[in-house]
Amino acid sequence: MKTNENLLNSIGKSIRMWRDNCFPPFQRAYGTWLLVLVSVNAGIWFYITSDWSVQFVGNIAGLLVFPMLGRKVFTKRARSWQEELDIKLAKGFVE
Repeated sequence: MKTNENLLNSIGKSIRMWRDNCFPPFQRAYGTWLLVLVSVNAGIWFYITSDWSVQFVGNIAGLLVFPMLGRKVFTKRARSWQEELDIKLAKGFVE
């Protein structure tokens, strides 16, 4: 019974967020991790060397590589609210 209640609460929360035009979970997680990784990459390059050309190349490489890696990591996540709700509804209810 507790499982059904948790599932219904989760579905209700997703519907409210969809109605309020919030970003889907995929976009929120992807954007957050991308920002963190790019910031850490920049910090590491600034700490390692004081040569601006090496920092520039390292930061540009990070800006190109991390979005591609992020897409690979987050491919299994739902990309829209419709997919998110389909996944939750497919779990079904326990009797």
